[in-house]
Amino acid sequence: RVRVRPGLLQESFWLREVSTQHDLAVKLSKMAQASLALRGFEFEHVVESILEKRSSGDEGAAADLIAATRDYQLLGKLAVVRLQTSRPCAVLQAYIGREFGANMAAVGKHPALFTLLMKAGQHFSQITDGKDPEGP
Repeated sequence: RVRVRPGLLQESFWLREVSTQHDLAVKLSKMAQASLALRGFEFEHVVESILEKRSSGDEGAAADLIAATRDYQLLGKLAVVRLQTSRPCAVLQAYIGREFGANMAAVGKHPALFTLLMKAGQHFSQITDGKDPEGP
């Protein structure tokens, strides 16, 4: 085995494209949180008030709920993107993929790890490709 400096792992395995996606997900999360805060959706009494207005037929309240639904959906998806594109996850996935590629016998020696990597990729695809709620 070769001893590798952590800085080398960071430079080699956390690709610029991945770090860019991570940074974008962080920025979009902040924007969605700000959008919810500006609408007052961080307070429970405001949410209950808007739900009451919507049930009485208020069009503006219905539009606010649709926008908030979209923001919450976006926050849920961005959490997964942030996790999958985080530095530790990227380094681990690249290292394990490289080890499996270099030594195919490693897949047989560590089937649980291989299965977890496959499931992580499938879950990521399912979450980011799902149907989205109607939004503005």
